[in-house]
Amino acid sequence: MATNKLLIVDNEGDLCDILILFHTENKVSLQDVLTRAKTIINKACDDCDTLIYGGLIVNTNDKTVIVDGVKTDFTKTEFDLLAFLLKNRGKLFSRSELVKMVWPDNVVVVDRTVDVNMTRIRKKIGAYSANIVARAGFGYMFDDNNKA
Repeated sequence: MATNKLLIVDNEGDLCDILILFHTENKVSLQDVLTRAKTIINKACDDCDTLIYGGLIVNTNDKTVIVDGVKTDFTKTEFDLLAFLLKNRGKLFSRSELVKMVWPDNVVVVDRTVDVNMTRIRKKIGAYSANIVARAGFGYMFDDNNKA
């Protein structure tokens, strides 16, 4: 029997409260706990069927995106870009890396195509658009430190 894995990215502070409690009970530095938690979350994310960040829900099985309770239509490319960035949040990817990861090898894609797709994604995810960060000259990332 297959099991679905669910990753919840907490942006409300509950996880921090738990980690602080863990920190005070075990005399471990908070930075160590946070680093370990991020490592565990990133490893867990490799197999995730559902990615959740606040009210942004991306289901990789049925290829759906729900934004604050509303199912939102995404093209295949938009979906793949959003899911890739959310799975790899906190990591910066150049446009050429995103092209290699998302588009088929036999398709010619220019940097501007990545920018246009990011603009469309941002419009569709509303308040969470602040989490898709462009670093001039470097590329894009899903930054979970930017609060929606």
